[in-house]
Amino acid sequence: MQLINLKIKHIVYILFLSCFTSYAQIISINDAADAESGYSLQELVEEVLVSGDCAEVNNFSQQAFGRASQPLTKSYGYFKKPDGSDFPFDEGIIITSGRAHPAGNTTVNTNPFPSYPNGIGGDTDLELALGINNTFDATFVKFNFVPTSPDFNFRFIMASEEYDGNFECVYSDSFAFLLREVGTSTYINLAVLPNGQPVSVTNINNSIECAANADFFEGYNLPYTNYGGQTKVLTASASVTPNVTYEIKLVVADQGDSSYDSAIFLEAGGFNIGLDLGEDVTFSDGNPACSNETFILDTQIPLSQGTHTWFLNGLEIVGETESTLNVTSSGTYSVVVDYGSNCAETDSILIEFTTSPIANPIPDQLICDDNNDGFWNINLEPLNDFILDLQLVTDFTISYHASQTDADTNTNPLPYNYTNQVAYQAETIYARIESNFNPECFDTTSFEIIGSYPPESISVEVITNAFENNNIIEVTIIGYGDYEISLDNGVWQNNSIFQHVSGGYHTIRVRDLYKCYEFIHEITVMDFPKVFTPNNDGYNDTWNIYSIESQLDAKIFIFDKYGKLLKQLIPNGSGWNGTFKGELLSTDDYWFTVEYIDPKDQVKKQFKSHFTLKR
Repeated sequence: MQLINLKIKHIVYILFLSCFTSYAQIISINDAADAESGYSLQELVEEVLVSGDCAEVNNFSQQAFGRASQPLTKSYGYFKKPDGSDFPFDEGIIITSGRAHPAGNTTVNTNPFPSYPNGIGGDTDLELALGINNTFDATFVKFNFVPTSPDFNFRFIMASEEYDGNFECVYSDSFAFLLREVGTSTYINLAVLPNGQPVSVTNINNSIECAANADFFEGYNLPYTNYGGQTKVLTASASVTPNVTYEIKLVVADQGDSSYDSAIFLEAGGFNIGLDLGEDVTFSDGNPACSNETFILDTQIPLSQGTHTWFLNGLEIVGETESTLNVTSSGTYSVVVDYGSNCAETDSILIEFTTSPIANPIPDQLICDDNNDGFWNINLEPLNDFILDLQLVTDFTISYHASQTDADTNTNPLPYNYTNQVAYQAETIYARIESNFNPECFDTTSFEIIGSYPPESISVEVITNAFENNNIIEVTIIGYGDYEISLDNGVWQNNSIFQHVSGGYHTIRVRDLYKCYEFIHEITVMDFPKVFTPNNDGYNDTWNIYSIESQLDAKIFIFDKYGKLLKQLIPNGSGWNGTFKGELLSTDDYWFTVEYIDPKDQVKKQFKSHFTLKR
């Protein structure tokens, strides 16, 4: 009584739903018009819950309130979805910790309702499995079954009057699906979440105060039943050994007191212990198969146990007698497994294929770093056109990721307006394109985003001594990125060395490979013209040493072939015009001597050679 009073003190006001929903939406439970409403709990398991033509179920035991002939008060029953309702199951069985009939039929949904103490005991197996005590009003059915397939599963929904946005933070009725191989003593509970937590109102709710695993919660005060809330459709599953006898116990009970009922809805035919090819694979169910993959059907029944015959759209697929079938085209596939001994099972599945996407390649993307700070921005959205090519944009979704793992798992998508994460470093971006009809149908590709950067510094140096036969220029570039170089507007090259460079003035051009930036550097190579033509045409009219004008102490002497001094030049002068005392000299070879400081090693040197004057 103390606990009941405590609950009453914490009642949260719940709005009536009768003004928002129609009576047609609430499910019917133990309706007199349905013959199944008069079934015993054993009959409901055998005739409604269990499917499989060769299924063996026996050795029943149970605890429940009310007789089979008392549809209004018994704690279990048969339910059916009316037209217009969105309840997930068309029909099935319900077991409760109170009365089944008040949970549906007529919309009441007041607080606390349904809440019916039954005056029957709790369940020791349930308490041991969940590590609890003090259970009341337990309804259970226990029986043995022999599976013919190793894949054992069934779907269910838990609903409870303890869902009100507050009670589930403290209170939780209990239920379990307890499975064990006959002859063993330890049960395993199949009514658990993927993280191993038992399914309960405290572990699945969307309360402001204590939300937990809200993704598995359908909502509060839904129009399908009179309970305060319910879970989404959940699946209990286990791997079993075919032809081995198992015991299962389906049990629900109040815990802590006898108030505020809870219920388990089990889908009709969902307890499949025989042949099961699985759910349909269709567009309407949101799971069509991928066209670039083979969909494999598997009975999981060894050939030693039964002969397999496969069919497509009602016609036998000749030659297909294995337990698996590779499917590559849409249609209705069915199989008959003949166990002998007058027992055969069959099952069918509809398979539809959606067009699998192709991640067409994206060219590497160049970004000019105008701020030269190592960071750049790119809009990734226009790159969708590369991936799609001729594919319809309405059929697919494209996202971008920083790793192949993220692209494969569709996690951590990058924003379309993306900034690189590490300065001066190229990044690999991974693109994912997935089908809007089935996100499991996807493809990926990758591309580089490369920033282009103004070198920090450029230097050009003649690395050979003056007046050598092979003048060599070396260009040094300090900065991030890759660059190419051109000498005197010639061919662009990656090599930073230029050989056989003529004497005189030269222009060095440096640019990044992606032509974002270009820089110009000028240099003069110390050398001399091998020929000059003083004919006043404005080209090669005088002769002098290249790159000597800054050496004002340098001395340059010109001689004829007999050693006669013709001219002494000053380094920064205009040069020799091919005359001697005002007279034009004839075409011939002339000699010179130059005393200079070598710019490479800063050593004072003398050099002698000859050149040609042509008229």
